[in-house]
Amino acid sequence: MTENGTSVLRRYYVGIASVLFAALFSAGSAQAGGWEEFIKRCLVPMEVGQEPSVIGLDLKDGDPVGQAFDLPGETHIAIRPPYQDFGTQCLIVTKPVEVARDAFDEWVASVVEVGRYTPDPEIQSRWLTSEDNLEALALDVWEESGSMVFQLSVLESGS
Repeated sequence: MTENGTSVLRRYYVGIASVLFAALFSAGSAQAGGWEEFIKRCLVPMEVGQEPSVIGLDLKDGDPVGQAFDLPGETHIAIRPPYQDFGTQCLIVTKPVEVARDAFDEWVASVVEVGRYTPDPEIQSRWLTSEDNLEALALDVWEESGSMVFQLSVLESGS
């Protein structure tokens, strides 16, 4: 590829590919599965305005708020409909915490450095999309009951 005439969308997809490559190979192969699944099933489609991907997953019973699916290892995904100030939400709950946290820390440092996301000045564990060509998203990260939770939410524009 040449640098001349590269569109914003093309640069975006090249950036995503770089982030995916780094996430896949920086966190310890199969153990980083929860973060890898989050990128593939939540982050990549939702950044471009698409629904989270649950292709190839079997729906579980029992999520009172939305749809839940099991993923390999100790990882689960939940898709939740719009609620209050948020649009669609995609959550991944995964173990081991340390591996998922390390993979996320590397990723978030790289996207903040290039200006794709910015830390939310009001909520310490939240990052917001900052590029005009990305869907308005909030990325929240926390530990709960021995698991790492990654949640991506579409921010409602109020219109």
